[in-house]
Amino acid sequence: VGGDLSLQDNYVVETLDLGQLTEVGGGLRFSNWQYLEALDLYSLDSVGEYVYLYNCDEVEELDLSGVSFDGDYVEIRYNDRLEAVLLPDLVTLTGRLDISENPSLVDLDLSALESVGGTLTVQNSYDLEELDLSSLVDVGGDLSLYSLNEVEELDLASLETVVGTLRLYYMDGVVELDLSGLTELGGLYLYDNEDLESLDVGGLSEMSQGVWIYYNYNLTELDFGSLETAGTVYVYGQYYTSDLDLGALTTVTSSLILYDVDQVDDLDLGDLETVGGSLQIQYLDNLQSLDLGVLTEVGGSFYLRYLPDLTSLDVDQLSSVGSTFYIYYLGSLSTLDFGDLEDVGGS
Repeated sequence: VGGDLSLQDNYVVETLDLGQLTEVGGGLRFSNWQYLEALDLYSLDSVGEYVYLYNCDEVEELDLSGVSFDGDYVEIRYNDRLEAVLLPDLVTLTGRLDISENPSLVDLDLSALESVGGTLTVQNSYDLEELDLSSLVDVGGDLSLYSLNEVEELDLASLETVVGTLRLYYMDGVVELDLSGLTELGGLYLYDNEDLESLDVGGLSEMSQGVWIYYNYNLTELDFGSLETAGTVYVYGQYYTSDLDLGALTTVTSSLILYDVDQVDDLDLGDLETVGGSLQIQYLDNLQSLDLGVLTEVGGSFYLRYLPDLTSLDVDQLSSVGSTFYIYYLGSLSTLDFGDLEDVGGS
């Protein structure tokens, strides 16, 4: 087939034999085959542009072993009984890779994949135990892994660049996230990864989009390492994080928000000089000492709220707040001194 092979919307056929097909010059598309159980592509040697498998609920295996593919995208979504997706010869995509909403998937082979020009998404395959991304070097968009509850090891040792955000949601079995090989990462979003205990951001100096960390209850230590510049920094609901180290962070271009990080008792903002948006430190129930270090400017609002155990507050160098200046219930603090504060833009 010189162009696309597109087979769609069939509610009768159970077996589709394409055993003599060797080449598709364009894309390979199967969608909305309600009763199709067997998809035979054993002679296929090459696909030129894309692979698309959508809403083929009875198909159990997509085996593209031995198929050369240097195309735009692979999208495999909403296939209820799909158990195996085998792409062991897939090396490069110029566009996206999306393997989503395949709840029966237990075997996924991406072992040769090195580069994805767009986004890479694998999500909602609840019984998948192994995800081999050990060859992956570059992702041109977001790298998103959601609800792969049984995956315990995430090997990103070869990964150097994620232009977008690395997102991990509900990856309940992953204990360690090692990003030490990365030289570029736009952002990091970690949400409700139940067993995550260790995070290593290595030598990264910038995340232009930012860092968001929510509800990772076993992540007791959080160290930003060599990170100097970030967009947003948002740490929320980290109830058991007792050690929070902002490392080398000097500039937050948007907002810095620390909320419900209950076990931290000593917080030093270290080398942080500028927050372009708002600075909010709220509901740190056990915080006793807060040192804003060399922070001189907050471009937006300034919130210190509900820090009932705070006894020491050092804000010696803060000189400018661009918007609202708000302090509420610093229950144990006896002295409050903002000696160098010269300009408050709001109320």
